[in-house]
Amino acid sequence: MLAIVENLFIGNSLEQGKLRICPNCVVDLRRIRNPLVIFASYGDNITPPHQALGWIPAVYAGTEDLKRGGQRIVYLINPHVGHLGIFVSASVARLEHRAILDSLKKIEALPPGLHEMKIDIPTGDPDSGHDAYLVQFAERRVEDLKFPESRPAFIPSGSGERPP
Repeated sequence: MLAIVENLFIGNSLEQGKLRICPNCVVDLRRIRNPLVIFASYGDNITPPHQALGWIPAVYAGTEDLKRGGQRIVYLINPHVGHLGIFVSASVARLEHRAILDSLKKIEALPPGLHEMKIDIPTGDPDSGHDAYLVQFAERRVEDLKFPESRPAFIPSGSGERPP
């Protein structure tokens, strides 16, 4: 836990390409060549979307930089599931996890860049088969990854700001 706090929350050495995992090995997010899938949720109060996706503009100067690097980053945002629910919720596993796994070949075939994954399920039934939902990928821009700077739950005490 201490290593997580020191390397991710204080100074974020992972974003900076300075996270040392052994004497001669440093993690550099820009050197990852496999597509990255980021699953976030607005209901997650531990790692909300602005944190789950905020590393992208910190690592890549913009969309063209990401494309030049040859990387494909896909993200999807659930509107309400909590932090643990992203990983263990049965309804999330039945729809989002399955849709991600069913789409791996499509994700690998995407051109370099940032893509938002959207799942359309007309029946509303997370247990429906893969023929009953539609997965689409919309190209996005790194420059457009903007989230509110001061959400009420994250306003530092003593800042003088008051939640609405």
